[in-house]
Amino acid sequence: MRPRSTQITAGPRPLTKADPDRVGGWSLLARLGAGGAGVVYLARDDRLRLAALKVPHRDDAVSLARFTGEVRANALLPGAGGPPVRGVAEPLDAATSGSPPHLATQYLPGWTLRRCVDHSGPLPEPALRRAATALTGAVLVLHGAGVVHRDVKPSNVLITADGLWLVDLGIARVSGAEPPAEPARREGSPGYTPPERLAAATGTDEAEDVFGCAATLAFAAVGRDPFGTGAPDELAYRVRHAPPDLSGAPRAVRAVLEAGLAPDPAARPSVAELGALLGEPGELDDVLPEPVRRELRALAGSDWAHAAPWREAPPVASGTRRRAVLLGAVGAAALGTVGAAGFAGHLLGRRSRASAAPEEVRGPAEASDMSSRERWARPVAVPPVGRAVLADGVVFLPGLLARAFDTRTGELLWSRPGLAGSAPTPVDGGRLLAHHQIVGGGEQQLALTETRTGRSWASRPLGVALRTMTATAVVGTRGPVAFVTGVDPEADPEEAESGRRPLVAYDAVRDEVLWRTTFPAVGGNEVAGAVSGDTLLVVAADSVHGFEVGSGTEVWARDLGASLVDGHWSGTPSRRLAADSAGRAAVTGRGVLLLDSADGSTIWSVEPDADPDFAEASEEHEMDGMPMFGAPAFSGESLFLAEARWGVRALGTAEGTTRWHWEAEGPFGAPPAGCLASGGLVFPPAGQFDSAVTALDAESGEVAWHLRDGEATGGEPQLLADESGVYLLRNDRLRAITP
Repeated sequence: MRPRSTQITAGPRPLTKADPDRVGGWSLLARLGAGGAGVVYLARDDRLRLAALKVPHRDDAVSLARFTGEVRANALLPGAGGPPVRGVAEPLDAATSGSPPHLATQYLPGWTLRRCVDHSGPLPEPALRRAATALTGAVLVLHGAGVVHRDVKPSNVLITADGLWLVDLGIARVSGAEPPAEPARREGSPGYTPPERLAAATGTDEAEDVFGCAATLAFAAVGRDPFGTGAPDELAYRVRHAPPDLSGAPRAVRAVLEAGLAPDPAARPSVAELGALLGEPGELDDVLPEPVRRELRALAGSDWAHAAPWREAPPVASGTRRRAVLLGAVGAAALGTVGAAGFAGHLLGRRSRASAAPEEVRGPAEASDMSSRERWARPVAVPPVGRAVLADGVVFLPGLLARAFDTRTGELLWSRPGLAGSAPTPVDGGRLLAHHQIVGGGEQQLALTETRTGRSWASRPLGVALRTMTATAVVGTRGPVAFVTGVDPEADPEEAESGRRPLVAYDAVRDEVLWRTTFPAVGGNEVAGAVSGDTLLVVAADSVHGFEVGSGTEVWARDLGASLVDGHWSGTPSRRLAADSAGRAAVTGRGVLLLDSADGSTIWSVEPDADPDFAEASEEHEMDGMPMFGAPAFSGESLFLAEARWGVRALGTAEGTTRWHWEAEGPFGAPPAGCLASGGLVFPPAGQFDSAVTALDAESGEVAWHLRDGEATGGEPQLLADESGVYLLRNDRLRAITP
């Protein structure tokens, strides 16, 4: 049985097709991670020892020199050739030459300190004090061997069921060593690098690690980086000139942490003093939060010493793969259909009984490393909450700390707290962002933010209660006008969401309400809408409505057909809506409806449940009523759809027939995220785990390029694209990719 990892984001992941079977005397079992310096594998030797095996994947002189330095630092540790020392990973094997060079150290099945705190919050004081004892003890082991770590930070501290460990000697140096005359790049991590190293080239000193320990323990105490987040230069300035933010730290430890973070290294306590002032004896595992303890014990129980290598499943030929039916018979009476497109397929693992014509199926291509197209990458220390937005040359990340990055350079333009709403909407050509609320504003006021400056203000009261619209209150925009919905502020709270919803046209530049009307109720915290030509389309519970954008007059309304998500409501609308410049709008969910936005008439439609095989397979896979398609994307005369389970399909907008179909490496969720279409390319939803970003040619469906993200560790990725490029947000990193 495969060793179990209950947390995908913390455990091993499958080897890729590009990974070898062996490196030196080590058999590769799985991937542990990857970064700019190399790939780290879980490996086993003939003695059944398990190792974290680092293999540098860049052959430039700087990276090899750094790797050689790491090998030399590990060779100085007490565990190298002798009994292992708790708190420092035991060196097992190394080679700085050969094909390829590698470094094997003791495998430690656990979570980083950052992962633990992100998962369960700041450490309780007893756990903080025992972590302080263990961390300073590990640093003292290094210093006793003549090694200064120089990169003590939460992501380099591992917590296992057996205790705390300090890992990664990638930039470690021998104590007292002078820095290179011409350093190739700034070493260290912003916010955890001491000011003396930032100010000038100084010799290596143990006081550097005191600063790193204090900053790391401060993070554990308060649950955030002590010098905040931002661009590296901004953090460097704060480290040198601003006090750390220790609000929320236990009073008994705050003064000690402040001393450890003193700008003057001479004013800091020694590592031993820091441990004596902060620490207490005892096993760390006994006082960790219970959810963390459970996950660490599960990781420790995985028997990798006797497991077979874990590799990605190879793609199966289209003639044998159990794929999901994509679109059953086109033409259900409930949607007023025309003709039949004839592409009943394989969505839920069964084949259709008939098909009008064989479809061309394309699968994944070999992936290259993401660094080959990466223009810039920026850390995102405070996780965003909700959907990122691309507008006016800015990638905007909503959340507890909203941030805006310049798409060209990756520069942090601004950051600020207090903007509520997890899905801001660009207004006035992207110059403004509309949020559901601003802290300090009333519940009927929309928040507006200048995209490139961060200047924010509240609108006038709109007569619409926005309290239920935690995602977005804006269903569409046209120039400076935002079309806003919520609930009736005068209605009884228990009945507000079952009555008609208000709909308001608001000019964000003039701060003026242009018109107001209502439409039928729809449950949940988000309403699907779009503007097409002179019509605003809004999707209600079982109908879609067209309003004249200038006056608010309802010009048409039509039924959608059967409910799509009865019993499967998740707070996210099952139906999505998109419109193109040719006066067409597509509604997706369980099926697909393409309509004329001027009068609401059907152009064509798809109802998968009309296909008997699909209906049978849907029941078998417990997906009855669940949505099958993500948000639609138009480009030219094609409509692109991500399918729940296995792929992307391009449909001709004129007749609804399949132009091409691409099979993904792994399944999408239900409902899947939408595709993106930009610059003649189509981007399927980004995958989880160690997956890839794929660009498909919009005309042919051929893979234009396929980039593997070696640092992926799960999480919910977000992909953005426009003419400026492609942007991937995953876990704690935002990347710009050349299309």
